[in-house]
Amino acid sequence: MDTAKEYSAFPRYMIFSDLSLNANQQLTPIMFASLYNSTIVGHYSLANRILRLPNIVITSSIANVFRNDAIDEIRIHNNCRDLYVSTLKKLFLMSFPVYLFLFILSPFVFKFVFGSEWELAGNFGRIISIFLFVEFIATPLNTLFYVRNKQRKLMILQTINLFFSILMIVISAVIFQSPYFSLLLYSFNALLFNVLLLIYSYKLSKEHVQLFE
Repeated sequence: MDTAKEYSAFPRYMIFSDLSLNANQQLTPIMFASLYNSTIVGHYSLANRILRLPNIVITSSIANVFRNDAIDEIRIHNNCRDLYVSTLKKLFLMSFPVYLFLFILSPFVFKFVFGSEWELAGNFGRIISIFLFVEFIATPLNTLFYVRNKQRKLMILQTINLFFSILMIVISAVIFQSPYFSLLLYSFNALLFNVLLLIYSYKLSKEHVQLFE
């Protein structure tokens, strides 16, 4: 009965975790609109939408495959470290050239494709590409939080990330009054958060415990 009660709470953790993640992504343009102007929001939204496409299209499929393979590995070996490391390497090799290209050439690509008036979006894209690179790697591997029944931990981490994301944007807007600094601090926070998720998910991959604790 206690076990049933414990697992019945997991859907709530997943809902709040997903809400925190979605709020973090949706709140940024809203805050930019309130702190700066609609032009800044337009440039940010375009850069974020274009550069986030690989994460949206590819990572969900990789995550599903990794989750199923991780479950099998844990059932057999009580850990999935080798699978984790192998998947991390593949994700790195897959994403590094793409996001390196975007980091170097975003301003020129946006200017060429959308026109010279959208060069600012390319400059924003250069900043965004840094944390999206790490996010691309971390997102599929984060399914270990669900496999290992650590949804509550992920929910807490997502909520903390949301708080600091808002804090970084507001502080930089008040002190520097610059959308560049707001985006830089927001991206720095997102980068640290995804690195933290990678560290924690790697530890989960090494745990020699039963699949369901």
